[in-house]
Amino acid sequence: MPERKFSTRKILFLKLRFCIFIETFQTKTFGFLNNESSI
Repeated sequence: MPERKFSTRKILFLKLRFCIFIETFQTKTFGFLNNESSI
């Protein structure tokens, strides 16, 4: 049981990291596009 609980926790952690990465990437891309259009 503890092993399964650990793996579930690990998956949640990876999902969270992935979501944060996507969010950061989108923000950077959006900011870049905004800068390009304003110039």
